[in-house]
Amino acid sequence: MTFVKDRQVSIDYQVDKIGPSGLGKVTLWMTQDDGRTWRYFADNPNLTPPITADLPGEGVYGFRIVVESKAGLGKRGPVSGDPPEMRVEVDLTPPVAQLYAPEPDPHQRNALTITWNATDKNLTSTPVSLWWAERKDGEWHEIALNQPNTGRYPWLLPPNLPFRVFMRLAVRDSAGNISLAETSEPVLVDLSEPEGRITGLASPGRHP
Repeated sequence: MTFVKDRQVSIDYQVDKIGPSGLGKVTLWMTQDDGRTWRYFADNPNLTPPITADLPGEGVYGFRIVVESKAGLGKRGPVSGDPPEMRVEVDLTPPVAQLYAPEPDPHQRNALTITWNATDKNLTSTPVSLWWAERKDGEWHEIALNQPNTGRYPWLLPPNLPFRVFMRLAVRDSAGNISLAETSEPVLVDLSEPEGRITGLASPGRHP
């Protein structure tokens, strides 16, 4: 299965065993029920690949090409039961992505657990990438790229990180549709707990 995020597709092909009369016709046939029914869909007037077709919308489409010589010889068009040579799913819908405020990681120091929710019928095996930025309009720095959709990621905080940062979740599906979810306000990422202790009596000169 090939996934695309555009209704217009260009299908490559090759023609073998061209006889003396030459190539006369190339037609594209389409099925929307995996070969139970077929219909003529488009032809290729210039007889050179690729052949371009505008599909009606989202869905799974199967294709076969039929070629004829200038003498009118060639295989018949596909009939019920013939399998597609290629299957294409048009997916125009980006994933749903939600990013939640991070929380301290209970299993390791100086780490946050980033949590999210991402759904789509055609997610890749590693659809999630995470980023942080000091300002929304500033440079975004990667936290982790191409992660599985587990819904959580332990982030070991890098040195010199600002104490508040914006965070971004990017989710990509198999067709290349991308959704972004960002925190509307900077989130606190400073996990340091100040510690104090008595060191003795202050000398009189140190009183305010």
